[in-house]
Amino acid sequence: MSNLKASEDSAVIKILLVDDENDFLLVTKQILEMVEDFRVDVASSVDQAFKKLETQEYDVIVSDYEMPNCNGLEFLKMLQEQKNNIPFILFTGRGREDVSITALNLGADGYYNKNGSPETVYGNLKHGIFLVVEKNKIKQSLIEKEKRHENLINQANAVILVHDLAGKIVEVNQHACQSLGYTQEELLRKNIIDLVEPAKDEKGKPLLPKIMPDKPFVFESKMARKDGSSFPVEVTLGLVMVNKKPYVTGFALDLTKYKTAEKEFEQKYSLIEKISGSLNCGLMVISKDYHVIWANSVSKSLGVAGGITCYELFGNLNTVCSNCGIKKIFDGSSCERNEFCRRDFNNKELWFEQIFTPIKDETGKISATLVLLVPINERRQAETAIRLSEEKYRSLFENASDLILIGDLSGKIFSINGAVRKYGYEPEHIVGKNI
Repeated sequence: MSNLKASEDSAVIKILLVDDENDFLLVTKQILEMVEDFRVDVASSVDQAFKKLETQEYDVIVSDYEMPNCNGLEFLKMLQEQKNNIPFILFTGRGREDVSITALNLGADGYYNKNGSPETVYGNLKHGIFLVVEKNKIKQSLIEKEKRHENLINQANAVILVHDLAGKIVEVNQHACQSLGYTQEELLRKNIIDLVEPAKDEKGKPLLPKIMPDKPFVFESKMARKDGSSFPVEVTLGLVMVNKKPYVTGFALDLTKYKTAEKEFEQKYSLIEKISGSLNCGLMVISKDYHVIWANSVSKSLGVAGGITCYELFGNLNTVCSNCGIKKIFDGSSCERNEFCRRDFNNKELWFEQIFTPIKDETGKISATLVLLVPINERRQAETAIRLSEEKYRSLFENASDLILIGDLSGKIFSINGAVRKYGYEPEHIVGKNI
């Protein structure tokens, strides 16, 4: 019900009728209010009209011309001095053409003569009021739309420049002035090539972009400030039509912070690369979906490539390994170790110890796994040599024809070879006894 009432109120046209002749004032009020959407308030002088304007809002003022102390044209001038842009119609009995011309030149929205048949006079006045009010609503709507557009552009945290096809800048936002160090007037006197390096192809040659209305053109460039310095930007160009004339809108996002962060990132990983390289160890970062997202040069020399999964890399499998150290890290383990063999390009076996540790984000959640590959070929070779030596010693010990026993200083026997069988004993009968 309240929404219906609000809708009805918005359709009502509120009129302030100003005339020093009270009888005419009341008659005109009655005639105008015969129109369902008209609500008429009256004032018998300009002073009274201004008092009503202090407390009430009106859609239009209909004023007489000849009034004591202040005529209709002087009333209009006073409104304009106060920057009150309410629509103004002059409704007078004077038929002088110079008055109507002066009124219209001063900015009056209409001029109607009181003289004539009531049907014609008030018919024209009613029609004029409807036109003036509707015209003002359209005007105010456009003004509000332009203000919203202007606020949106000025609040954008990016440089926005609009230029014609010749490059002449026709509109800028506040952020452009702040970022580039120019006033709005200075920017409007410039050409876009004074501020932005043109797009370039892969060979560094200037590229003439083909801008389509439905296909923005994006490229990285630099923008020049008034003081001669520059900063990196990502530029998005789009084509718009205004009054059938094409214009290019340029949206430039400052990449300084991103480039700085990117450089810091590269420096950090370069340091990790140097450290891991000097240790001759492979180093990889594995994501939660088991893909390699970074690998150092040692890892790459083993054929590790970004985007491959760890189970493809380590096990040549299509799914996660049954004893996957990375899975255990994501399940909450603080450290895991495995041994891993990989063949190099010459099909030679290369053994590594895999050490898995979690990488946590700022909230403490595990976001990735760091995998350290420590070469253990020499250790494996030494272990193999020891094992072979032990096997050789064990073979000689067991197969010797002479009786060999080993005991401690107290005489306790803890090992004896098979030659003891020649004397009717088994080795287990002798081990543990004293010599």
